[in-house]
Amino acid sequence: MKFFLISTLCLFFCSLVFTTVASADEVSYTGTWACSQYFNGEMPDISLKGNSLRQIIRISIPGENLRFHFSNIFGDEELELLSVHVAKSAGQGTGSIVPETDTVITFNKGQENVIIPANSDIISDTIPFSASTLEELAITINYGKIPKALTGHAGARTNSFIELGNVVSKETFDGSIKFARWYTLSAIDVVNTGNTEAILCYGDSITDGRGSTTDKQNRWPDIFAEKLQSYPGTQHLAVLNHGIGGSSLYGQTSPQWPTGNGRFQKDVVEQVNVKYMIVLYGINDIIYGNKDADTLIKGFKELIQNTHNLGI
Repeated sequence: MKFFLISTLCLFFCSLVFTTVASADEVSYTGTWACSQYFNGEMPDISLKGNSLRQIIRISIPGENLRFHFSNIFGDEELELLSVHVAKSAGQGTGSIVPETDTVITFNKGQENVIIPANSDIISDTIPFSASTLEELAITINYGKIPKALTGHAGARTNSFIELGNVVSKETFDGSIKFARWYTLSAIDVVNTGNTEAILCYGDSITDGRGSTTDKQNRWPDIFAEKLQSYPGTQHLAVLNHGIGGSSLYGQTSPQWPTGNGRFQKDVVEQVNVKYMIVLYGINDIIYGNKDADTLIKGFKELIQNTHNLGI
């Protein structure tokens, strides 16, 4: 009987220790930046195959360990990333990085290249990278194979830069080939070190940044993020901009024009640690879809219920 009791206690305490260690090793994340993915036929001015694309984004909350989401969700062929780097941006609209911060982004536990299957997304390894509050980062991708339909976000309001060959660590891209669109990069998460949560801004071109200034990061969700970071009580809140210009809440959804209802799974359900959501939809439903108030109210009520069901 004593042997049985001691054995049982040993098993209990061993189980407790292992459970505690496992819990300590669990990692949780919060999105610090995101953009909705779609394909509207606007391809880069030159082929990305074999060349390097540098994209500038501004995160909302800081982190010491980051992971990156890349999308080929609307590509009907494989997308190959030969090399991907992140660095701190050296200035808005310059295409320059701070060289000593240049860091390799890896995949599948240490690989520097990855193939994203058709109609799929991937998430990178979590890498050590110190990113400050509201900091601009430059993510540079050297591409291999690319599909005919390239997934991205046309309403970037931030210039991206292309240079020939694999020059992911080059300090300055000369700017001779640039455009205000994003491709492939869909989100960035930080490892939680506290009680961080995300606010998702969901809507059409007003949320996407219509009327803002290219390279100035002054869309209304950007200003909102600045306000949140200026008060200690709200500094734990990230802001994710999921606006798409020209989109409506209702209607036929497509890769070119995803609707608010049609992209709910991808742009709300699958987002990381969202606690709150702000919705600004309706004007395109009225102008282009001839929807009346009762129809819109019904749609908003359904959206609210579906969102509340997620705990948002």
